[in-house]
Amino acid sequence: MVHVSMFLSNPFKPDPRVKREAESLVTAGFRVTVLAWDREGRYDHRQRMNGFDVVRFSFRSGYGSFVRLIPGFLFFYAYLLFRVARERPDIVHCHDMDTLLPGLVASRILGCRLVYDMHESYPDFVSTFSPSLFVTFLRVMEKFFSPRCDLVVVTSTMIGEIARRNGARRVVEIMNCFDPFEVGTLEARATRMRILGKKESDFLVLYIGGLFPGRGLEKVVEAISMVHGVKLFLGGYGPYEASLKQLVERLGIEDNVIFGGEVDPRKVPIYDTASDLLFAMYEAVDPNNVVTIPNKLFESIAAGKPILVSDVGEKARLVSEIGHGYAINPEDVEGMARAIQRLAQDRDLYDKLASRAKRAQKEYSWSRMEKRLIHAYRDLTQS
Repeated sequence: MVHVSMFLSNPFKPDPRVKREAESLVTAGFRVTVLAWDREGRYDHRQRMNGFDVVRFSFRSGYGSFVRLIPGFLFFYAYLLFRVARERPDIVHCHDMDTLLPGLVASRILGCRLVYDMHESYPDFVSTFSPSLFVTFLRVMEKFFSPRCDLVVVTSTMIGEIARRNGARRVVEIMNCFDPFEVGTLEARATRMRILGKKESDFLVLYIGGLFPGRGLEKVVEAISMVHGVKLFLGGYGPYEASLKQLVERLGIEDNVIFGGEVDPRKVPIYDTASDLLFAMYEAVDPNNVVTIPNKLFESIAAGKPILVSDVGEKARLVSEIGHGYAINPEDVEGMARAIQRLAQDRDLYDKLASRAKRAQKEYSWSRMEKRLIHAYRDLTQS
């Protein structure tokens, strides 16, 4: 049996993409071990999950600038190399660039295949909180690493273009799609009633994710203050939560905005199904926001719901192609409010967009992405 070791620099809570890929590979007959870094010391060292093993390296550290985290990463890298030297996997699958160095070393020492899973453009991602010299160094290193990988997995067309420019020899696009959500009507209605209370008939706009600057959250809150019969649910936590609550209070719309706190990832499909409209108004302040496709877009397809996205990059192209939502300038608060109000009041228009989302479920499904992944892996093991 072909053994795959996945390298992951988060604790695998679980990470949805990593979990789906691991499950798909197990179903196809591969043996999978996820080697993750538990920086908070909150999770079990070893866990068996849906046919694959999760082994966590527990070393206390935070998140943020990679430069400040170098000591922790060096310990983590040493741990990864110790594990693979002992287990001798056939394939090392590195999730994100921050695990690629030990993956390359392991592939050269052990002679195993190397897979680089580009969840995002990592240099662009860290550019918002790291020195420019360090970001330049990462770009140079990515160009060094990419041609030396046996397979590069990307999450969007634009990230695939970056990989090819960096010299990647074999690229496969595996988007973060979901299979259609199977949520019972009663379960969805109970969640909707829990959010809206007696105002169950109100139009429910929903966001579950990190509460961070650059995601257009404050603009959506302002848009909600301009519409009627609409409620906004913000689930998640982050450094922007206090500012958003202050804005809600300043606008006097405390009854129209619900802060839901952290939501169990397993319950997100229920919340999405219970809502009327999702949004992903990521701004171009982070260059990575241009080339990536937020999971919310694929959640809207799986839930059969319309979506609002910012008119930036890959997400805008995809929504325009499918036709199940609107791509709006994230600075155009009035335009956002008009779109929300129109969808809340025009049932025929709403049903048309929801129908397009449902029609897209076959093409933008994990079942389809899974086939691509397994095909690429089988080519890899036979070449």
